[in-house]
Amino acid sequence: MTKTRNTKRKDSNRTVLKKEESQRPNGTYSYRWTSDDGERHVFYAPTLDELRMKEAELAYDIHDGIRTECRNTTVNQLFDLWCDLKRGIKDNTLQNYKYMYNTFIRPKFGLQKVVCVKKSDVKRFYNLLADDRVMKIATIDTIHNILHQVFDMAVDDNYIRTNPTEKMLKELKQSHNFEVEKRKALTVAEQNLFMDFLKRTPKYNHSSRSGSWKRSMRFPPCAVKSRGCVSICPASSGTGRMRPVPPSRRSWRAIPQAVPGSGPRRRQTHS
Repeated sequence: MTKTRNTKRKDSNRTVLKKEESQRPNGTYSYRWTSDDGERHVFYAPTLDELRMKEAELAYDIHDGIRTECRNTTVNQLFDLWCDLKRGIKDNTLQNYKYMYNTFIRPKFGLQKVVCVKKSDVKRFYNLLADDRVMKIATIDTIHNILHQVFDMAVDDNYIRTNPTEKMLKELKQSHNFEVEKRKALTVAEQNLFMDFLKRTPKYNHSSRSGSWKRSMRFPPCAVKSRGCVSICPASSGTGRMRPVPPSRRSWRAIPQAVPGSGPRRRQTHS
């Protein structure tokens, strides 16, 4: 009677190895698999138990549709892809995003693999910016805006399941007691006082050039005051955006010149 040969592979501890598992000459273990694009991949572990934990995570990712072939993609690589695909913003805004990213994110935080970034990593990074580099909350807000969009794309493209930057800026503000400046709208009485001040001050009163004061300047009802400046929404712009107008020679040019009830009109030129 012939004996059948045992073809099961075993490691040095006589533990049977599964398909695609192998023990390396230095005693560590490796696992190989083929992704949907036909490429072969491999990961390593010091023990067989750790290797099989990674195998279970891989099977979980494949079941959920996570792109296993992109496990080594870094945050920097994903940001470069986001920049190539980003549309609908002005070039100056995009250049500012690139500057902020290259200055504060790319050198260290951006070297991490996307799948390895956790909420604790983002929190540690934001705390570093706020405590060690003593950044203003507005600057950290810009950095957060960039990272949030990049990781949103990673979630949409099935690199990861959740966005690790979600609600991290809110937690930073609460933990560091960052105060957000609140704007207060001017009342009608305050608007009248402001208009009277401009009218009485020769530096700002240009009614002698362009006719009566009412014809030369109209103060819009959407004004708000902040830090000693007045923010107005030009009626002729149609953008609905607020912009600060300091009490200077430029302020009277920024306020729409119109006869009440007749809509915006062109400012008269003088020699």
